[in-house]
Amino acid sequence: MFQWLGKLWNRLAGGKATPQRRLNLRRWLAGEAPGWWASNHLEESSRVTGYSYVAVRSLALQFAQATVECQDPHILRLLHRPNPNQSGAMWRFQAGQQGAITGTAFAWIVKNGMEVPVEMYVLPTGLTRPQPPIAEFPYGSYRVEPLNNFAAAGGSPDGWEPGSPAQTLLVHGAEIDARDVRAVRWPHPLYMTEGVSAFSAGALTLDIAEQVARARFHALRNYATPGAVFKLGENTHPDEVAQLEAEVHDRNSSPHNAKRNLILPPGVEVELHNSATELEYLQSHSQARDDVLALHQTPPVAVGVTEAGSYAAFYAAMMQYVELVVQPNLDLLADELSHALGVPVKLHARRIDDPDIEMRQNDQDIRAGAITINEYRERRGLPPVSWGDAPIGVRRSDSLDKPGGLESDAPDASTTGVPDPTRQNQPRI
Repeated sequence: MFQWLGKLWNRLAGGKATPQRRLNLRRWLAGEAPGWWASNHLEESSRVTGYSYVAVRSLALQFAQATVECQDPHILRLLHRPNPNQSGAMWRFQAGQQGAITGTAFAWIVKNGMEVPVEMYVLPTGLTRPQPPIAEFPYGSYRVEPLNNFAAAGGSPDGWEPGSPAQTLLVHGAEIDARDVRAVRWPHPLYMTEGVSAFSAGALTLDIAEQVARARFHALRNYATPGAVFKLGENTHPDEVAQLEAEVHDRNSSPHNAKRNLILPPGVEVELHNSATELEYLQSHSQARDDVLALHQTPPVAVGVTEAGSYAAFYAAMMQYVELVVQPNLDLLADELSHALGVPVKLHARRIDDPDIEMRQNDQDIRAGAITINEYRERRGLPPVSWGDAPIGVRRSDSLDKPGGLESDAPDASTTGVPDPTRQNQPRI
């Protein structure tokens, strides 16, 4: 009986694969259709604190500093000014921030009546709710609902009121056609229409870091640090205790009374506690910090948490961060924008140049005669000169058609050596 019901249910539920079902499956596999959340993105957005904040901000700033490349002038202007109230750098900052926090960045591309993109916005993932298909939106939609928080005089002690009905009348949410929204995701392994972030994948690691920080805070708040401990007699009246405490406080407190002599009445003993104290969880705090930064793939040098070291170590860490984290994320965003805008778009991370490597490359170019004077001056930030088209380095003469035509690079009056051509007719600095 149960086997028969199971076969009937499988037949009704599965049925024969129709073209519409296959189309829906393809859309789901491509992550095109709106899908329900696999994690609480609103909670993830509220946990951007501590070292998670500096890691997310570091990646977002790298997005903001990226350069844009596009052959279409209209799309290039749109990428530099996505909407009337926002710059391209701020738009990229928000895109990188949403992707790092929730694993998904929604790009809302507004088109005119001719289906030409005219504006772009980044939708907060934690406030963007997927909606099922309806007659008005056959491909589904996204419901964006602002938080409606505002500051008001005479309100809460914090100065702001969450979810105020007054502002709800001013800022309304709206539904956006799913075809106008491009989702840039770190794909979830099971939920193809959802992204997974470090806040979700490393929730336990972040919980440990937060609890360590809370423990350090309460250790500082609850730890007793008396400057002096007085031992009174057994028959001391409470009023005398209060009077003695007040006298000691008035006479020996504040910076200008530091190390002032203390004279006590008979029967009162004092023990001074001047040893320095330190917060607890010293090693655990550093380990939790490193775990959080590693979860966000952010080196400590990128957030300013590093000891003094050589320039080579600094540039090596930053180049690794840019090449392995920043640029791949920019490539993902650029590819999705190219698909949505219909023209190729490229985003390039800010270049990290090691001065030592650049100096060695200049020396090699000079010795090989592969660089002109003006090219060398341009690298040094100097203006070009009229005689700067000559190459720097070994002089080449008419003897090039003879064996050993490349003469010695020993500097003399006829060579275009390094110092003379670049400083010809120039004052000594």
